[in-house]
Amino acid sequence: MVAVAAGDVASAEHLLARACAARVGGPVAEERHRLLLAWVRMRTGRYDTALRELRRPAGAEPPGRERLLRAVLAAGIARRRGDIAGLRDAWSGIEPLLARRTADLWQVEAVEELAVAAARLRQPGRVSSVLDLLEGIVARLDRPATWSVSLGWIRLHMAIVTDDADAAAEVAGRLAAVVGGGARALAQRTAAARWAAVLAGDVAPEAVLAATEDLHAAQLPWEASRLAGQAAIRTGDPTAARRLLERARELSEPDAAGAAATSAGSGAATGAEAGAGGPADRAGRLSDRAGGLSEREVTVARLVLAGSTHREIGAQLYISPKTVEHHVARIRSKLGANTRAELLAMLREMLGD
Repeated sequence: MVAVAAGDVASAEHLLARACAARVGGPVAEERHRLLLAWVRMRTGRYDTALRELRRPAGAEPPGRERLLRAVLAAGIARRRGDIAGLRDAWSGIEPLLARRTADLWQVEAVEELAVAAARLRQPGRVSSVLDLLEGIVARLDRPATWSVSLGWIRLHMAIVTDDADAAAEVAGRLAAVVGGGARALAQRTAAARWAAVLAGDVAPEAVLAATEDLHAAQLPWEASRLAGQAAIRTGDPTAARRLLERARELSEPDAAGAAATSAGSGAATGAEAGAGGPADRAGRLSDRAGGLSEREVTVARLVLAGSTHREIGAQLYISPKTVEHHVARIRSKLGANTRAELLAMLREMLGD
């Protein structure tokens, strides 16, 4: 947990892999070590371990902290897929656990997934008490840089998922005043400033790309990919948009973004494995029965059905909102839907499984 908090993913993964192999702590600790390993790998863009844990048949009901970790994994995977329905399902399992548990600073990154899920589902008040508790702990510790930045990072992402440029700017301003905390905290502070600017419509491509490189080096490849993708769909410069989208795609590939930290024996997933079960993977299996839609159109259709806006779909798939609009128009034409209500009804019938 110390290694994770410090951004030392290689050490965290090495220690957890050894613990799993040696069955340290016996059966009681085995599940927790597996879940923590899945968590570490998910954070670095490798989803295969998390997906295996989520598919593992449920046995006896695990203790509260293991249940919380499993729910956080589900929320994290759903968030990274843009799967609103999955996020809602994960949140329904998380909320009762939050009411019975007291969070501590070692759970800050897990709390991030919970807080962002709540914000995305328009229920930020449900996690305010947890965030207030953590803020109080940090204040009593005289606001150490690492924890201050971690909590600010949570607030930033809550602002991002609600497209709240003012809140993002406020958080970025507070983070800019923090001194120290190491390379990871510096990368997060720099990225916060750039993200706030992007949300306000001020896209500086070179500065954004530099910030994404720092996030990648700090073992936050998914966040780096999202920053590049959101900058791409907001810039008015087509050349810059193409560069940013290309970088976003590169960072979204697990082999490119997540495996760098632990190249030896890390078990990094291939892109196909990491995406198994996601929108693109399901698209390939469903395209034959989806009214002649292409795989990309099925992917877009699933995100439309999940309630995502054109901008959110564009950010998820690294395409412009205008391209999403064209995809939706072609989907409506192929299915013969005259209204949005008809389109949604037809998509539910075809893809609702």
